[in-house]
Amino acid sequence: MKKPFCLGKTIIDNEALTKLHGLKIQAALRRHKSSKWKRLKRFRYVNDCVYSEHLSLNGTKFWVITRIPLRLTVVILPENYKEAVLLLKNKYGRR
Repeated sequence: MKKPFCLGKTIIDNEALTKLHGLKIQAALRRHKSSKWKRLKRFRYVNDCVYSEHLSLNGTKFWVITRIPLRLTVVILPENYKEAVLLLKNKYGRR
């Protein structure tokens, strides 16, 4: 198990905001940050990124991704991943 890390600035995709309940997002962010991933469907800790997959009460799958060096976390729906990567790359200069 990895040590907890800083989420930094958290960005929630607009579509995720409309489809997910705020309390579910908060709970997912807490689990993601604490590295208590045994309850998660999927997670990865790769170099400077942490990825976790969550399921909302209505069955919507969503991802929480943290770029540790950038101190940046995004909450997105899987279908919006490519757009989120482009946005972050353009805004923060890295992928």
